[in-house]
Amino acid sequence: MLLKGKGKPAFRWTQPKSTHPQTGLVVYNSLTKSKVPFVPKDGKRVNWYGCGPTVYDASHMGHARNYITFDIIRRIMEDYLNYDLNVVMNITDIDDKIIVRTRQKHLLQKYQEQQNVLTKQTVEDVESAFFSFVKEKLGVLIANISEWRTFSESTGNGKDQAFTNGDPKMTMYYSAAEAAASAIKTAHENVAAGKTGKEELAALLSASEDVVALWLDKKLGSTVTEHRIFRDLAAYWEKDFFKDMDALNVRRPSVLTRVSEFVPEVVRFIQRIIDNGYAYESKGSVFFDIASFDGKKGHFYAKLEPTAKDNLRRQEDGEGSLSVHSLSKRNQNDFVLWKASKPGEPAWPSPWGSGRPGWHIECSVMASEILGPHIDLHTG
Repeated sequence: MLLKGKGKPAFRWTQPKSTHPQTGLVVYNSLTKSKVPFVPKDGKRVNWYGCGPTVYDASHMGHARNYITFDIIRRIMEDYLNYDLNVVMNITDIDDKIIVRTRQKHLLQKYQEQQNVLTKQTVEDVESAFFSFVKEKLGVLIANISEWRTFSESTGNGKDQAFTNGDPKMTMYYSAAEAAASAIKTAHENVAAGKTGKEELAALLSASEDVVALWLDKKLGSTVTEHRIFRDLAAYWEKDFFKDMDALNVRRPSVLTRVSEFVPEVVRFIQRIIDNGYAYESKGSVFFDIASFDGKKGHFYAKLEPTAKDNLRRQEDGEGSLSVHSLSKRNQNDFVLWKASKPGEPAWPSPWGSGRPGWHIECSVMASEILGPHIDLHTG
C-alpha cells in the first residue's frame, strides 16, 4: 500500500505475511487509518516492548489506567488467543525529574537536620524561598506576605480561570505557595511570642517543603554528586511502583531493564547514529539531526505519529527541565541523544565528554539490545 504524508514523499507499507495460522486478531494501523490483521514475525511468539515509568515519585491514576489497559490486552492474548508473549519493560532511572527530585529531597533533609529550634534566621530562609518560588512558578514579584495576600485575593484564591489558564500545575503551585505563606505568618508570630521549640519549627518546615526544596536546589544543587543518592531514590520508587501494580493484579514483565544498566550500549548506539550521518556533537552533547534524516533514503521523520512533529512543547517535556541546549542545536527541532552533565548531575564517560543518555534514545537502545531489530508490539 502506497502512502503519502502531507508535503512528504510517498512511502510504502506492506502487510506482513506468515505461513503460521493466524488467530484473527486485528489492530488499528495508524499509517493506513484502518484495521489490519496482527501478524507476528515468528508464529505465535510475540516480542512486546512496553515503556515503563520514570521513577521519581508515587504512581498515580494515569499509571493505573495505562498498565491495567495493557494488562487486559496481554491477558486476552496470552490466556484466550494463546500467544507466547515475551514482554520487556524498562524503568527510566536516569532523568531530569529524578535528578531534581533527588537533589531537593537530599538537601531538604540535610537542612532540616541542621535546625534544632525555630529561629529568626530559619523564618527568613523560608521567606526567601517563598519569594523565589512565587517568582519562578507563578511569575509574580512580591516583597512581603501582605503583597501575597493582595495577589491571592486578585486571583480568587488561585481559582480564577484567567490565573490558572487551564493548567493544573498552576493550582498546585498556588497551593504550595499559600501553605508556605500561612506558615511564615504563623512562624513570625511564634518567634515574637517566644514560641520557638521543635514543634513550631516542624510546623514551618513541613508546610513549606516544596518552596524550600526548590530554593535549596538552586543554591546547592551542584554539590550533590554521588551516584548512589540518585540511584537510591529511583530504586525506592521503582519498588513502590511494583507494589502498586501487584495490588492491581497487573502481571509483571518477562524482562525488566533499567537505563542505568545500559549506558555503554547507549553510547555505542549513538555513535552508530553519528557514523550514519544522522547525529552531531555540540558542546559535549549529541543531537539527532532531523534535517539529515527526513526525506533522505526513504526516511520519513514522525511517520508513526505525524502530529508529534514540530511540537516543541512535547519535545521540551522530553528534553527535561535541566536542558539548556537551544544555542547548541543546528535546528530547534533537533533533540538530544546524549546530555553533557553539569555539576550536580550524574555522569558517565563517553567519546563526547561526561554526560548521560537523553530520554529519547533510552528505549531504542534497550529494546534493540533485548529484542533485536524486530518488535511485534510497542506500548507506553
